[in-house]
Amino acid sequence: HLRLLILPGFTHGAGMFVLYPVIPWLGVALLGMAFGKYVNSPKRVDLNRFFYPGVILILLFFTVRVNSGFGNIRMSDEGGVIGFSM
Repeated sequence: HLRLLILPGFTHGAGMFVLYPVIPWLGVALLGMAFGKYVNSPKRVDLNRFFYPGVILILLFFTVRVNSGFGNIRMSDEGGVIGFSM
């Protein structure tokens, strides 16, 4: 059951395949929900201040992926956009 919580992949004994393990993605989901609640709050939020951090994070993503940085545990055999983003 470690595969369900932490590691993506196929578990032979349980016969299940996990693409998105719970613990690593829980933080991402909670951060997204907190950000959505902040943006939709009754007070006026200046969304322009998120533009430059967003651009920097997108450029960081491309830099890491072009240099074969982290992503999935196993690199995808597919080429093109799908292989790049995995």
